[in-house]
Amino acid sequence: MEAGAGRIYWIDAAEKAIRSARLDGSDMEVLVSGLQCPSGIAVDAAKGELYWSDLADRKIRRVYLDGSNPQEVVEGLAAPSGTSLALDEERLLWADLSLRQILCAKRDGSSKTPQVLVSDLSKPNAVAVDAFSRKVYWGDFGTRKVHRACSDGTQSEVVVPYGKNSTSMVVDSVRSKLFWTNFGTHAIYRCDLDGRDMQPVITGLEGPSAVALAPRAGRLYWVERTAGRIRRACVDGSLVEDSAEKNEDAWIAVKKRMSKDVLCNLGDPWALALGPESQGSALCRSPKRAETAGDVQEVSAVSIEKYSWTDEGSAVKVYVSESSSPAAVAAAGDGRRPDALKADFQTRSFLLTVTGTDGSKFELRVRGLMEDIIPDRCKVRVSQGKRITITLAKKDYKTWSVLSQRNWVAIHVSAQSKPKDQQEAIASAMAALSNFDQISVVWSNFYSKAEVSSELLSQRPLVMDPTNPTFNVAHPEVFDCSQLVSLARSSRIQA
Repeated sequence: MEAGAGRIYWIDAAEKAIRSARLDGSDMEVLVSGLQCPSGIAVDAAKGELYWSDLADRKIRRVYLDGSNPQEVVEGLAAPSGTSLALDEERLLWADLSLRQILCAKRDGSSKTPQVLVSDLSKPNAVAVDAFSRKVYWGDFGTRKVHRACSDGTQSEVVVPYGKNSTSMVVDSVRSKLFWTNFGTHAIYRCDLDGRDMQPVITGLEGPSAVALAPRAGRLYWVERTAGRIRRACVDGSLVEDSAEKNEDAWIAVKKRMSKDVLCNLGDPWALALGPESQGSALCRSPKRAETAGDVQEVSAVSIEKYSWTDEGSAVKVYVSESSSPAAVAAAGDGRRPDALKADFQTRSFLLTVTGTDGSKFELRVRGLMEDIIPDRCKVRVSQGKRITITLAKKDYKTWSVLSQRNWVAIHVSAQSKPKDQQEAIASAMAALSNFDQISVVWSNFYSKAEVSSELLSQRPLVMDPTNPTFNVAHPEVFDCSQLVSLARSSRIQA
């Protein structure tokens, strides 16, 4: 097993130490002690190294994940802010509140003096790096926005117009998402890497100060400093669990009714990082969805949410491109490995599974295709590093206006009311539209309700995409239904 695999690391501000434990609560240990004012933390899973910054002596140090070989890497810091250091292939990156800059330094210690990456900022705080695009993201207390720039600091731009109080930030390169904590609104937010689809993914937290990601497991871990605990959930915000909870008396195990993890008193937790994921560790097991504590179903793959398609006469082609789903395209390689690609074509649906050399899995599932296809004539092709192309052979040559049937409200109303004629059907549809702001539509004939997260099920209006159990097409940030409701309510059509 790799050093540090399946472990969680955090700064204990009260004890001025860095602690570590397995995710089941066992093997609790102090990794580094005798610190002065530790602030940020980062783990290089590939090299098995842990980095931390210290506000008192203004240095960044590192040790191996077993606590050995301590070294000074950077000196002469001013006031590094936020709870996390960011890592790319060669550098450490951090925000400095007093200098109003994003700074960097070589990780091998060859440039111990910090170098300026981005300057003339307001109050920069959390920093994160996208491993695929090498874009650098940061939050800013002053502008109350999330910004990004190229790896050389050029082309700085605003990504999200609302990013205040962001003490910690992490990029999910696998799913092309950005997550950050907001201690002011007591929530963790999420958006696409281009800033679209911003939304609170986990709310009602107690002093969230740091967030970390297990990408293959699809789990978020975060510190709630006020409550003295570390918690976790699936990246969609479902299945929030207590990983660790504060107990004032001693280091004792605390177990919640729905909790699958047992950890101990954290003292005063501040920053957070995760060790490497390995196939045998609790950290990399797939997210679990459970109706009860004893009823567990494992989710085995990351959903491919972004794709495009074209109608080419005798066939329809679906494209998964490197620009929209870089991790899936990278996992496919050249497509020649026997387990790289697996396609299951049915008359009105298909499922593509992509498996990487490291065991990571990605799925594209489309149900309710507009017309019938001929399964044994369908195929998949890979252009390495560019795209995956799925060719759907049509049963007839009708032109497809959509990939899947998307007249969802009309279909839902028809299935529910079973109108006897067209006038009654139109009246029923208008009645549904007049109350669209409270509508709830989940397609149990396309996927089970258990596949939809509890956070999504609570949203209103809710119209689930029949092809994707992770997307509400009627989400207020995607679709403003106010005009639709107003017009429907003013209609005089009656049954």
